[in-house]
Amino acid sequence: MAGQDTFNDRLARINSGKTSTMTIPGGGLATPKQARKQVTSAIPKDSFGERLAYPMSFVWAFALGVFAYAFARYATFQIGTMGFTDMDLTSVIYDLLIAGVVVFALRMLFSLDSKELTIAQGIGIFAMYTFYHNFFFWFPDQLEILFDKDYVRQIWATAEPNSFHYRGDYFVF
Repeated sequence: MAGQDTFNDRLARINSGKTSTMTIPGGGLATPKQARKQVTSAIPKDSFGERLAYPMSFVWAFALGVFAYAFARYATFQIGTMGFTDMDLTSVIYDLLIAGVVVFALRMLFSLDSKELTIAQGIGIFAMYTFYHNFFFWFPDQLEILFDKDYVRQIWATAEPNSFHYRGDYFVF
């Protein structure tokens, strides 16, 4: 009954009130708290890359939101649901649904699990929703290749250059 003896030894150790010990890298015994402290202190926290990684993750999440909405607009144009009308509610809903699916996929792909990064992606989607039409004024030749010459002309006819679009109105900046 070696198993019973081992169990009784453990039970006696727990009841005696002694703290548990464990081996740590490099040899020796330590409590779990000491072992965690020693292992985490071995990781340098003063490196420039580590300090820069956290704020850059917000920029990366924002850029993924921008990309998601741009891809959604391109996809809705190619599917044919956009038509040549001004930004009506149906096309905005299509764009936001597709952008949401793309953001979800990119979030899973790049392991963006924090709420802060999800908010940054949402801000990226909103920024692209409000400023997207400006790209048709700034880069018309490139976007004629991606979309269609008639579609670019339609955006020119319905939108104001150097403005932002919100709820059907264009505000020039």
